[in-house]
Parts: sequence; structure tokens; C-alpha cells
Amino acid sequence: MRGDAIDPVRISPAFWEGVRRVGVDPAALIRRSKLPLQALAEGRRVKTHHYFAVWQALAEMAGDAGIGLRMAAAVDASVMPPTFIMAQHARDLRDALRRIARFKHLCAPEEVVLEESPGACSIEVRWLPTGIRPPDDLTDAVLAALLRLARHGTGREIRALRVELARAQPAHSGHERFFGGPVRWRSTGNRLVLHGADLDLAFTTYNADLLAILTPALEAESAKLQSGLRIADRVRWVLHRLMSAGRPEVDAVAAELSMSGRSLQRRLTVEGVTFQSLLQETRQRLARQYLQDPQLDLAEVACLLGYEDGNSFHRAFRQWERQSPGDWRALALDTGPGPDRSERIALKPA
Repeated sequence: MRGDAIDPVRISPAFWEGVRRVGVDPAALIRRSKLPLQALAEGRRVKTHHYFAVWQALAEMAGDAGIGLRMAAAVDASVMPPTFIMAQHARDLRDALRRIARFKHLCAPEEVVLEESPGACSIEVRWLPTGIRPPDDLTDAVLAALLRLARHGTGREIRALRVELARAQPAHSGHERFFGGPVRWRSTGNRLVLHGADLDLAFTTYNADLLAILTPALEAESAKLQSGLRIADRVRWVLHRLMSAGRPEVDAVAAELSMSGRSLQRRLTVEGVTFQSLLQETRQRLARQYLQDPQLDLAEVACLLGYEDGNSFHRAFRQWERQSPGDWRALALDTGPGPDRSERIALKPA
């Protein structure tokens, strides 16, 4: 089964209940998003760009610049997806976040990256490139849900050390009030940064018996998902993660997939693709996504794509799109998301 044949976002009943609680009719939201009403069915999956359209329509219908934070506060924790239910019953906050990072891909083509440093823990949220920038309200909701998980599990009013958001600061924002810490706007990514000491706080909701049931079930679902992915899809995911650190080499990607570079290239050949073609494809998709963010200048986009200088990026982009990055950005920002709205990428393997 081809990974790009999968509709990767599972919209949970908790989302629709949250929509109702913020005063929006789910059926009306579906119609405005131009999705079929079957999207309301439990367990239904939709394409990533359709899910983004739902969030954009929700912001328009709610007329609230802080709808992402409101949604996170409105969702009933008891009807959250299994990944979050399992995390709610973890041993402590560190265990909960690790479980989220391990199984979040079962809900959406989204990666949660944890990075501990002295006195702090950074939790970064990354979506696979679709050619469309994830809605800001969706980013807010995910980060807010993680903080709410920490507060619910520990029974304490956990306050963020800081929040880092890639977008520019709006005229009015309730972020500092919600997260309880400062916000760094125009950051290099979207992150919730917690105090390191909070990771050791025990969860009052810890339930070892429930974890013993849920963990194997999610591991089995993850394995089933992975078995349906081509090796090319898995390479795309790794390329996306490694891109900003420089030009990813085949051996580095192979190591992430627990195989040798030679084995990886052989398996890609069987699927009719090459490592270089996947690298170019991933760069092209990411370039479209980054160029739709007016806060990133062209030099920053080139750096995020692993180019050593802007000229190399300009030459490559002209080959892909037959126009300069600046011209493509001007057209995209004037008319909306770029030409390949339906582009998406496969789910993250376990």
C-alpha cells in the first residue's frame, strides 16, 4: 500500500465536542470547510490540507484570534484520542511527554520533539510538509493541550518557562496569560519550554494497569501503520527532520532507519526512486511551505533547506518552479496557498 494513499489526520470526537463548546456548529463548520459531512464520523481520517482548512474556517466562524487556546481549554479530557488518554495515566510528566512523542503520529503526520537541557525541556511541534503552512490557531491548540496535560496530570498549575512561536506578535494576544510565561515571537520553530524540575512531578492520575493495556495496543497500531508505508515515505519523514541541520546525507538518513546506506539505496531502487530525487522533492515541498511565511526572509529559507548559500537555493528553485523564490512568494501570498494544495506526505513510521 502506498503511504501517500492514506488520509493522515484522524479527527477525534473530542475535537467536535470542543467545536460545540466554543459556540460553533460542527455541521456548519464542515460545510464552510468544503468537506463531506462524513468527516464527522468517529475515526474518520481526512487529508492534511483539509484539516488545515477546518481550522482556518473555525477561526473565521468563531471570530476569535485566540480560538486555538479556547479549543484546548474546551476539549473534554475523557474523550481525547488514545495517545493522550495513555499519557494522562503516565507515571510522571516526563513519561507522559515521551509517550506523546512516541505515538502522536497515530493521530496526524505530526512530530513532537523533546529536548532536555539544564533546567529546561523544549517540546517542539512539527508537521510534515504539505506545501501549506499550518494554521497558527492549530499550533496554539497543540501546545496548549500539552500544557493542559501537564496541569491535569500533576494537579498543579504548571507554568511555562517560555513559549516560542514562529509567527510575528499579533496586536492582541492571550498567550502569556494562558501559558503563564513569556512568549518569544518570530522564533525558529513552535515550542513549549517547561521548567526541567517539572518533568519529575508525579501524575496523580497514574494507572499502571491501564498503561499495560493501552501501550501494546498503540504499539500494534503503529506497527500496522509502518507496514503500510514504503521505504520512500519513511525517507521523506527523516529528510524533513534533518533538513535544517544541513544537507542530509544518505548514510545519516539510513542510520535513522536502522540500516546501511547501501541497503537503503537498494530498497529505494526497488521502489523506482532515488535518494537524490526524494531529497529534491522534500526540499521543493518545504520551500513552498516556508515561502508562504512572510516572516522568513529568503536567506532563512535557504538555510532551513540545508543550502550553504542563497544562490544555490535560487538556482534550484528556478529549476523547480520556473520562477524566482521572490516571484513565487509574491504570487502565493497574493492568491493564497501555493499551486499544489493537495500535496502531502505519508505518516511517520514508528
